[in-house]
Amino acid sequence: MNQSTVQIPSRSGIYATRKIPGSRARSLKLMDRVRISLVLTGFLLLCFGVFLQQNFDRGVGFINRPISKVRIENQWQYIREEEVSWLLAEFMGAGFFNFDMAGVKQILEQHPWVHHATIKKLWPESISLHITEQVAIAQWGHSQLLSQNGETFKPIGIESLNALPLLNGPKESQLRVMGQYQAISQLLLPSTLRLTGLTLTLRGSWELVLN
Repeated sequence: MNQSTVQIPSRSGIYATRKIPGSRARSLKLMDRVRISLVLTGFLLLCFGVFLQQNFDRGVGFINRPISKVRIENQWQYIREEEVSWLLAEFMGAGFFNFDMAGVKQILEQHPWVHHATIKKLWPESISLHITEQVAIAQWGHSQLLSQNGETFKPIGIESLNALPLLNGPKESQLRVMGQYQAISQLLLPSTLRLTGLTLTLRGSWELVLN
């Protein structure tokens, strides 16, 4: 069996020697290596922590970049890009992870011509924008338009759409009037007549304008 020899000082100052079994000597050496490894690991972790602390803001700034670009995914007929830019102005410049997607969607869908808005974030500094416009099928009264879903909306420049049929009726009667208009229009298809106006009166009767 391998053995190691160590010197042990006595009270008289004379050193004595004692032999240590080889397996125990190897264990002591292993423990020394473990201690050194732990100290070295702790030192490296400390250095890494200091590095992270000093560079945290820089790293966050690199990842969470300000949104500065808008990618438009489709074409619009009635909505102008200048209007959209104006609506988005208060949101631009926010960080990628802080960008208010819900707020952007809400303010865009308040635009009279916007039926639905879809917004996606594109790292590092962009958003994509897809807007579905309202489809006007008729005038409602003389100041609003009626969409294919039976919703009324009031955009600017409605005068340019006065070629649309003119529908009218009591409050909350849009769907009923629209359905009746479509039914009568189908009946008139074989003829040369066209239904250009339809009104539901307060008495419940119908007034037609044919062309």
